[in-house]
Amino acid sequence: MKLEVQSAANFLVHILRLAQFNIKETTLQKFKENLIAEMYRSYRLRWFPENPVKGSGYRIIRINAYKIDPILVQAATKVRISLSILSNNMPHLILWINPFEVSYMMKERTYILYEYEEGQHDPWTPSSFSKNSKCCFIL
Repeated sequence: MKLEVQSAANFLVHILRLAQFNIKETTLQKFKENLIAEMYRSYRLRWFPENPVKGSGYRIIRINAYKIDPILVQAATKVRISLSILSNNMPHLILWINPFEVSYMMKERTYILYEYEEGQHDPWTPSSFSKNSKCCFIL
């Protein structure tokens, strides 16, 4: 679960960085730490590596014009990032955090952000973005 959750948090923070809303780097790091903690808390009882699809409905982060996922709201509130910053700067997307894979849907296309490979010990980061041809991110 560690690499999947870190990959998802790195991705969400990367989106905020791209928005160039001048959020301090220390605030973004705290936001990421809170995201990770919230995801662990929420997913720990619904994580089944032996059956990755089981519980997947509980491991979705949705961002759209009408609602921002509660995990994002809780993490942002703890570091005083306003909800208007999130709603105005996050694209509409659905992010799935499942055992061995993190994927997202944007503009009606689905992309794999992170996929487990034998011997891989690092989560997705913006620097791995160019190496991962399966992932595409356009605001």
